[in-house]
This record gives sequence, C-alpha cells and structure tokens, in this order.
Amino acid sequence: MSTALPQFRDLQTWEHRRADGVTVRGRRVDPVGDAPTLFFSHGNGFAGGVYATLLRRLIGPYGLITHDFENHGASEVTGRFQGPAALLAQTREVFDVLAPRGKTVLVGHSLGGCMSTLLAAERPDAVAALVLLDPILLPTRYWCASRIAARLGRNPMANAARRRRTQWVDRDAVAARLKGRGIYAGWTDAAFDDFVEHATQRVPDGRALICPREIEARIYGQPAYPWAALRRARQPMLMLYGADSYPFLPATARRVAAGDRRRQVEAVAGGHCFMMEQPQPTAERIRRFLDALPPV
Repeated sequence: MSTALPQFRDLQTWEHRRADGVTVRGRRVDPVGDAPTLFFSHGNGFAGGVYATLLRRLIGPYGLITHDFENHGASEVTGRFQGPAALLAQTREVFDVLAPRGKTVLVGHSLGGCMSTLLAAERPDAVAALVLLDPILLPTRYWCASRIAARLGRNPMANAARRRRTQWVDRDAVAARLKGRGIYAGWTDAAFDDFVEHATQRVPDGRALICPREIEARIYGQPAYPWAALRRARQPMLMLYGADSYPFLPATARRVAAGDRRRQVEAVAGGHCFMMEQPQPTAERIRRFLDALPPV
C-alpha cells in the first residue's frame, strides 16, 4: 500500500523577524536521519505553497524549508523592493537562521533559482548541492537589454506586471480569468488551486493577489547578474529547464553545463512552470539527483 503524500497545510509554520524589522514566514519539516534539508525559494509573484504539488513529493527522507520572500505569500507585505543585492542578503539571513549547516540543498524556481545560485557562492561550506528549475540566469546581452529597457520604461515583463489585474470577486472568478492561460497554461488543477490558495488572499471585496504588481514589476526590471557567483558555486548541481520556456534558457543551459562536470543540465517537457504541469516526473528527476549525492 502506498504512503499518502503529506499535505502542505500540515507542515510546521515558521516566522522570523529580520534585522530590518520585516517578518517573513514559511513552512518546514525535519529530515529523517541524516538526510539533507531542501531550502526552497520561489518565483516572482508566487510563494512556497504554490509549489505544493511538487514539494510534497520530495519530503521524506528529505526535510524541507520554504521561504516566502517579502511581499509574497505568508510574509509581510511592505510595498518595497530594494534590489537583488538586498533580496540576497535577506535570503541569506533566513538561511543562516534556519538551514542545517552543510546539510542543505538549495532548490529554486525562476527568481528563486537565481537567488539560490548567488547564495550557494556565498555559503560554499553550508550548501551541499543546488537544484535550479528554469532559473532566471540571464545571458549577459539579455541582462543588459533587460536593465536598459527597464530604465526606459520598455521592459515587457515589468510592463505586463503593471497592467495585471489584481482582484476578483471570488476564487471561481480567479480561475475563470487565469486558469489555463499564459504562464498558467498546462498546470494541473491541484497546482492552480495551490496558486489561488497561497498567492492570493481574501479581501473585503473578494480575492486579490498578495504580491503588489509594482513590486513584481520592479523585480522583473532589476534582474541579478549571476555569472560571477556561478563560477564560484562548486557544489553539485541539477538544472532543469522547460523546452517551451523563455528563449534565452538554451544559452543559459550551455553556459551552466560548460562550467563543471558535476553540473547536470536537462531540458524537460513544458514551459517556465513545468513543475506545475508535470509535478510527478519533476519530483522523480530531482529525487534521482538527490539520491545520488554523496553523504553529507
């Protein structure tokens, strides 16, 4: 008889008041025995709970810590974004407080994949390995173009975020507007339900996105430059990217793979959020990578 998967809502909650006074939150579960803990960082506009269909398949024997960035999910909404260096420092603070030293694998999607790369370079003895899921590691010419376009007010991702509708009358209206469209195309029903549960919140007039659209836009307009950090990150690495995701990712994949024989880079079926489209195959591939790691 198969063991039932743990429910995300049943995981222990944690809360940390950062040195700057902002309270951030997430969920956690301890590992079994000497297994490593996965420290998960989410994408722009999302939250750890949005990935529940994937993450619950990775628990046991592995532990899990999800970290909702400021302005996302269960963490405090301040309406400010101070740039990628500040976001890295904030993530590093949470990591240093919560993560088991030397027994942690960083796992990140999109923005979270970039932050995981930067953090691994800064904490070489504390991070055992990395799993990057469609990480926003922009090739240099894309990075320059993105920054320049943002200064000119012409960054398409940022502008789309600023135009985004943010409120609906109820959960059904959220689904009617978003489900199966754009970034949400191909998601399983359970994954989309997790998005509604963890990336939107109840408000007096219905249901609204938690992350302010201006914050989402600023994050898109200020991508981190990852390549110096990637050269310093010497841990074993698995990078999975969607075959139908952003056009820069094949170039990113080639550059990542060229740096170290311990880096495994693979294209998988799906788009930028392939793990919401294919949670079981994604979890199986991650587990194979984790199971093959040397003891920590």
